[in-house]
Amino acid sequence: MIFETERLYLRKLNQGDFANLCTILQDETAMYAYEHAFSGEEVQEWLDRQITRYQTDGFGLWAVLLKGTNTFIGQAGLTMQDAGNGRRVVEIGYLFRQDYWHNGYATEAAQGCKRYAFETIGVPEVYSIIRDNNYASQRVARRNGMQPAGTMVKHYHGVDMPHILYCAKNHRIQRMQPEQLDACMDIWLHGNLQAHAFIPASYWRGAADSVREALPCSEIWVDLEGDTVRGFIGLQEDYIAGLFVAPAFRGKGVGGGLLVFCQKKHRALTLEVYEKNGRAVRFYQKHGFHLVEQHIDDATGETAYRMFWQKDSRIEAVDNIIFRLDK
Repeated sequence: MIFETERLYLRKLNQGDFANLCTILQDETAMYAYEHAFSGEEVQEWLDRQITRYQTDGFGLWAVLLKGTNTFIGQAGLTMQDAGNGRRVVEIGYLFRQDYWHNGYATEAAQGCKRYAFETIGVPEVYSIIRDNNYASQRVARRNGMQPAGTMVKHYHGVDMPHILYCAKNHRIQRMQPEQLDACMDIWLHGNLQAHAFIPASYWRGAADSVREALPCSEIWVDLEGDTVRGFIGLQEDYIAGLFVAPAFRGKGVGGGLLVFCQKKHRALTLEVYEKNGRAVRFYQKHGFHLVEQHIDDATGETAYRMFWQKDSRIEAVDNIIFRLDK
């Protein structure tokens, strides 16, 4: 078995599945997007191609069976496909027996394929390349969290067939890799310049080289959508040294997601934030941090707060400090 869903399980096709495949590939209605039903020879070529893909790619189209009865109801899986302009992408494909349509099986199988592609194989994105008149498959792609990302024309059996490329990006949080350093530095500099306009820009630009040297040696977690770095958080044990989000992804839960990710890994966290960065102060308060100390930052001369969060604990503010959050 490759994986299972609530009602289905998927396994590799084998030569014993020839008759099962014929119930789909030789059905003119099921094959309307291909403009013709397959001959027996074409069915065999299709089956042989999947078995070869298992060996060369590690994946291919798999048999979809109903739990409980082991009934073969279709095929779904991952294949390498041409997406135009010389690009090769991982595609989620699915074809089901006509008598099992309109039960949500295609959507369930496609969602399982996406999870397998992201969580098991670890690909940054997946596609479904769907003929423009195949509205049922387009609905499945949208239910699978995919969005249109371009078009292309396939030439098949002497027919020009316009297709829509649906795409979903793999959103994940992982340790920073060396090739992501430049993106993190761009986000760091832009974030500091924008959030700390009360500090001369020369201060941040002057610190950039030392930060670039420090990041690869630190615990840095990046939020990725496909191969795009949306933001990152840096820690020194239980201290949050910085949390930054790329401009295009602010207000979309990236910062909160990174912070919650760290809160799940730690029992307590501390950080420092400038008094004048009221937006950041309120953000951390929203996520359970409390103001516990006020001091003057030696490097900038600005007032800074130390904030503290502890899992399942109530923190009292220092009595003799008045915290102003209106700046």
